[in-house]
Amino acid sequence: MKSDKVLVFNSSTEQLVDRWPVYNCLIGEVEHEENYFILTLGQWYLIDKEYLNQINSYIENIEEINIDLIEYDSSTLKTENAYNVAAAENHESLLCMDRINIVIDNARFELCDLLSLEKHLIHVKPWSSSSTLSHLFSQGRISAETLVNFPEEVLPTIRTKIKENQGENDEFENVFVSNAFNPGDYTIVYAIIYEGEKEIHNRIPFFSKLNFVHNVKALKRMQFNVQKAHILKT
Repeated sequence: MKSDKVLVFNSSTEQLVDRWPVYNCLIGEVEHEENYFILTLGQWYLIDKEYLNQINSYIENIEEINIDLIEYDSSTLKTENAYNVAAAENHESLLCMDRINIVIDNARFELCDLLSLEKHLIHVKPWSSSSTLSHLFSQGRISAETLVNFPEEVLPTIRTKIKENQGENDEFENVFVSNAFNPGDYTIVYAIIYEGEKEIHNRIPFFSKLNFVHNVKALKRMQFNVQKAHILKT
C-alpha cells in the first residue's frame, strides 16, 4: 500500500493535480504488549499510556446529560436534522434550533441543535469521522464564545428566533430573558450519535479525544457548565 497511489485529477482538464500513497489514507489505533500505537497520515506514533489514561479519565468524568434523549433509529431517521426534530417532538422541554442561523457582522452561527428549558445548549452530531467530531466541538465553542463576547448583539435575535419556532410552548422565551448573559447559568452539551454501548472515552479516536478535552477546557474557562451524551444509533 505504500507503493500504490491515490491519484487526483482535475475534472475539467483531466490533468493530474496530486498523488499520495494509499497507506497515508489508513487510520488505526492498536494496543500491543501494553503499548498504544496510532497510525495516521502514514506515520506510527507511540502514545504514553499515562497520558492516554489522563485523557480518558478527563472525558469519563465529564457529567452526563440529565435529559433522556431518544435513540437514533436509522430505519426512520435519515439525517441529523430529522433526529433533532424528532427529539424535540418527543420531549416537551426541548426546542429544535437546528439549521436556524444567527447572523452577526455578516457571519452566521447556530446557537445549538436542541435548546432545553433547563438552559442546555445541546450540539448533536453523528460520528462518521474525526472531521465530524471536530465540527461538533468547534460548533459548541464558537456558539459559546459568541454569546460571551457579543451578548447585546446576538441575544435579541436569538429571542426572536425562539419565538418564531417555539410553537405553543412560550416557556422557551425564558431561557434568554435579557441581554445580561451569565455563562454559569448555561450548560453546553456535546451529544455524539454512534452504534454500540461503549462510553465516549472508550469509543472516539485519540486525536478526537484531545480535541474534545481542549474544547471542554475552553468552555469551562468561560465559566460554562459542560456535559456529554451518547445517543445510541440503532
